[in-house]
Amino acid sequence: MRTRKNYSVSRIIFAVMLSQCGLVSSWVYAERSSIEITDILPHRGGRAEFPESTLYAYERNLRDGTSLNLDIRKTGDVPLDIVVIHDRTTNRTCDRDLLIAQSPESELKTLDAAYWFDPQGDKSFPLRGQGITIPTLEEIFTLFKENAKPGAIIWIDTKDDENYPFEENLGLYDRLIELIGNYDLWDQACVEVGAIREAEALHQRNTQIKLGYWTPTSDIEEIVQYPHIWRIGTRPSIVPEIVDLVHQSGKQLHANENHFRDEVLQAVLPFKPDAFGTDHYTKLINML
Repeated sequence: MRTRKNYSVSRIIFAVMLSQCGLVSSWVYAERSSIEITDILPHRGGRAEFPESTLYAYERNLRDGTSLNLDIRKTGDVPLDIVVIHDRTTNRTCDRDLLIAQSPESELKTLDAAYWFDPQGDKSFPLRGQGITIPTLEEIFTLFKENAKPGAIIWIDTKDDENYPFEENLGLYDRLIELIGNYDLWDQACVEVGAIREAEALHQRNTQIKLGYWTPTSDIEEIVQYPHIWRIGTRPSIVPEIVDLVHQSGKQLHANENHFRDEVLQAVLPFKPDAFGTDHYTKLINML
């Protein structure tokens, strides 16, 4: 591991404040003028452009040569299965309202996962009734193995149900690790956590697993010191000091700007985070 500079929390917070106020000095742009993003992660499959968290979206992501970004939840099956969906219920994206943790995969598969997809905002719902369903994690892994470009990853956010004790959600980790091993995705799957105890629980189960940590920019100095984290995810309020801090700790930095605000992208991309996530990923591809 390379030697890490001793950046203080106050310096980093001050730098973040400058970036958010548009006060980053012009020399930074001159020094870091070229845009080099090695990894694009369409947020939930690029939900501004395709039905979120569906095979329909992920097929197009891989066709465009990107990595995958997905959220997973355990089903009500015994033994449990894992499906790819962000919310704990299905009412926002599907035609019926079910609680994921209490519903079997067979019932979840009957739902229309593109029912509320309305990219133009005109209530035309163009993909209703097209057979687009909630995918299982195994379906995504199969798709990835068959179609991913070299260097692509799967960024997996484990959505533990907040209504259950932490210990009851550990079964999700066990099943996830089992599937990663079954598909030999140790080098491609990166599991996002948001607390050190989650990282410890996963690392104790299998030391091969790659871990990502989602954190506010102001907490990055603390998180880089944790040895088992491979990539740090954060909001786009980053500046060169933060990028350098992460890289000098031997880790990667993943910035996320879901709404594709031009002024944010123009300010952040020259700082060269390793990966960038957005709902509007084809716009990002065209920009690059």
